[in-house]
Amino acid sequence: YHEYIVGGPPEEKRLRFSTTDINDSRQSMGIYNTLSFLFEGKRWDDQTAHIASRTAGQVVAMRSFLETIAANAEKIRATVSAARASLTAPDAHLPPVHIRQDYGPDPERPTVSYPVFDLRTWSSREAELGNFEPKVVPLLTVDRPWGYAIPEEQGDLLALLERHRVQLSRLSKAVAVDVERYRIEEISEVTVEDKEADDIAVKVMRENTELPAGTVIIPIRQPAANLLPLLLEPQSLWAPYGDRGGRHLALESLLDVGAVFPVVRILEPLNSEIGVHP
Repeated sequence: YHEYIVGGPPEEKRLRFSTTDINDSRQSMGIYNTLSFLFEGKRWDDQTAHIASRTAGQVVAMRSFLETIAANAEKIRATVSAARASLTAPDAHLPPVHIRQDYGPDPERPTVSYPVFDLRTWSSREAELGNFEPKVVPLLTVDRPWGYAIPEEQGDLLALLERHRVQLSRLSKAVAVDVERYRIEEISEVTVEDKEADDIAVKVMRENTELPAGTVIIPIRQPAANLLPLLLEPQSLWAPYGDRGGRHLALESLLDVGAVFPVVRILEPLNSEIGVHP
């Protein structure tokens, strides 16, 4: 058992843990403050080699896992409920969100102990490998707004949010509100987690503007409170506009250089007096 270690060999390249990406079977559920696990079996040679013993091992592992979950059901339920309440309670403190992250060195953990099989001696040993960067380092952080506003004509983006069960409403009448908008200044390439990514420079413009009737309103205080900034901030490493977050979704046109990004950050609370309805 070990967290994924990727990279290396350590004499040439760094070693680090696996991705911080939310497009992952652990983190895509964990982003909703849900207890999640990634349970995998190791292949051995081809698909049928040692299949009987591998299958027996999988059965024992999965059964033990499920028995442990069942034995701790109440603790798990309480932990998840408290985590979700931390996002939705009216008095909950929602800290800033890291929308870009990478790994860096940790002076307290400069090496990693790793099992190595030596082909020359045909034996296993534990090796202390250097050039290890285990510490998650925030690269860009944003404060959460009260919520986001999206023009109703952005159907593809809204459909994506609906598939994620994001809570949203529509304005039944126009309303003036303090907002922040982004203008896309420049797009270049940068390496993050050893892969190419879009590096997006923006200009923040604060203004009081009128949002027309039909504008979709997405309050931040909901079960998807951790997910929303990662999807809707244009500089997010995991937003669905760039190569890393989902170029296949055909939303890249939202990042045209010189254009104003259509998703608006709402800075002040909106309430029922202005006619927000599902």
